[in-house]
Amino acid sequence: MQLTIPKKLHELIKYARHKQVILLIINACVAVTAQAQTKQQLLKQYTSLQQQPGYMSQHATVDLLNNLSGKFLYDNPDSAMLLADNALAAADAQQYALGRERATANIGKAYYVKGSYDSALAFSARALRLSEQLKDSTGIAGALNNVGLIYLAHEQIPAAIQQFNNALVMATRVRNNPMITADLFDLGICYDEAKKLDSAELYLQKAIETDKLNDDHHLTVMAYNRMGKTLYLGKRHEEAIGWYKKVLDYTAYRDNWELAFAYGGLAETSYELEDFKAAINYGLQSFNYAKQMNAKWDAEQALKTLAKSYAAAGDYKNAYRYQVLDGVYNDSLNNDARQQVVSYLKLQQKEAANNALKNENKLAQQQIHLTHVYNISISIFAVLLVGLTILLYRNNKTKEALNKQLVEKNKNIEHLNIMKDQLFAVVSHDLRGPMGSLQQTLQLVIEDVLPEKERRYLLENLYRQVTVSNQMLNNLLTWAATQRSGITAQLEKVNAGEVMKEVLTVFETLAAKKHIDMVYDNSSGHALLADHNQLRIIIQNLLSNAIKFTPANGSVHIYFTQAPGSITLHIQDTGTGMSPEKVEKLFKSFGSVVSTFGTAKEKGAGIGLMIVKEFIEQNKGRLAIQSEEGKGTTFSVTFPAA
Repeated sequence: MQLTIPKKLHELIKYARHKQVILLIINACVAVTAQAQTKQQLLKQYTSLQQQPGYMSQHATVDLLNNLSGKFLYDNPDSAMLLADNALAAADAQQYALGRERATANIGKAYYVKGSYDSALAFSARALRLSEQLKDSTGIAGALNNVGLIYLAHEQIPAAIQQFNNALVMATRVRNNPMITADLFDLGICYDEAKKLDSAELYLQKAIETDKLNDDHHLTVMAYNRMGKTLYLGKRHEEAIGWYKKVLDYTAYRDNWELAFAYGGLAETSYELEDFKAAINYGLQSFNYAKQMNAKWDAEQALKTLAKSYAAAGDYKNAYRYQVLDGVYNDSLNNDARQQVVSYLKLQQKEAANNALKNENKLAQQQIHLTHVYNISISIFAVLLVGLTILLYRNNKTKEALNKQLVEKNKNIEHLNIMKDQLFAVVSHDLRGPMGSLQQTLQLVIEDVLPEKERRYLLENLYRQVTVSNQMLNNLLTWAATQRSGITAQLEKVNAGEVMKEVLTVFETLAAKKHIDMVYDNSSGHALLADHNQLRIIIQNLLSNAIKFTPANGSVHIYFTQAPGSITLHIQDTGTGMSPEKVEKLFKSFGSVVSTFGTAKEKGAGIGLMIVKEFIEQNKGRLAIQSEEGKGTTFSVTFPAA
């Protein structure tokens, strides 16, 4: 596409003395031109550009892909991300810095719309660094706004206000009216969330006024939606409905994201007005729009309203259905987005560490240069030169040894951080979820609004969740103790057959409930060297795992084999089995990476197998696994003979 620059801009470029000024002028022209074009016009240009040989090596292709990404952002964030990825790949190949900056910012925005705030924060912070390197005020303003949105999404209101004010100053400096409008709108949201509703209304009205000067009136629709939310929070429900319906009636701009928000707002407002039929109708429409574009936050809000609206209307079956689905979406949001501010601090710390490393390398280079000059100046003193050489050699060896120790320590720290993150993931996902369901279910039981059949169903489901959560919690505490070196093996002569009988009495009822045949071949007493308590925990976890993944009417076979100096325990099941890839990951992590539901929908976290690994190593044992998908698994643990 040919870019037409007005005569006054030609004159301004002619007399500009700094390349940053020229860059800002060109960026402003590109931004204005892109805003004036529709999605269809840009797609037509891209189709035409594809007919040219070597089109992916042109800067124009990168700019067009970035502009298209912005057009798809609120209707189809997945398409927006794909276009931005292609733009980033082409910009990297061309060494096109401005294209790389814009593509990175667009990827961050797409992740934000999808509700993946951790990834959004990482790409937005990267875009901010690229903009600062280019001294691109427009890019800096956009990146600051995106970081502010992520702070806002996690209720860091003061931090969000600071980012939006900084972005507003930058956008005003370059006279970018669309960005000024966006910053005013986002400040309105901040004051809304801070319950300063008068200030929120003021900023939203300012955003509506400034958006009249823009070609794309997307922010007008967003401000209408947020004005409805502000009035809803102020208990002005009828006025709120009027603003939400303005969104539905507005023809100058429409997208699925805003429709999802508007219908969601109408749903929760109708619920407050006790019009439950309307609340359900609006809630279903909101959820459908949110699901189409994979917007998790909007979907979760709609599901929450649907659950309580169905309950209020007396449809408890659908109320429970949407309550469970809401829990799934809420859990997904928490897992995708936990610790975003902490992640941002980590990014800043990493950047500071990189800068410190650069300074250290610079100092090291200066030291080497000074040493070289010094050696030349005293080269006539051969003895001193030899002594200095020996000294440098020893220092280098010492430095290498210290660097090696540092690398090992960093690996240990990285491993601990990974295990910590996995531990938090299990606590967040596998323990907090059942506790939330427990609270909600008990509330329904206490209120005594459920028919007897549904009440019994909920209580049975609750009993299963509490039982599984208790087992996971016990495993989690035991594993945590091993990681803090709080448990060590006390090896002694142990009769493994007696320990096996103790454990089998615990699992007989569980196996019988699933109609699993437990076959124990106890041909003789097996004396081995092990810690009695740890041996019992090893057997409990392996046997529990076998029963969990063995279907009804299957079997679990337990037997011992002997070899010179060792005794091996075998636990063989006819269960679902595992792929080689699953076996490879089994003892390297836990949580959703390795844990799956059992044949009776039993839930686990994979921590039990981590405990088995730790205790086998402490007892100087060895573990072997033979497994085939659909045919079963055999765990074989070898201990020293007594």
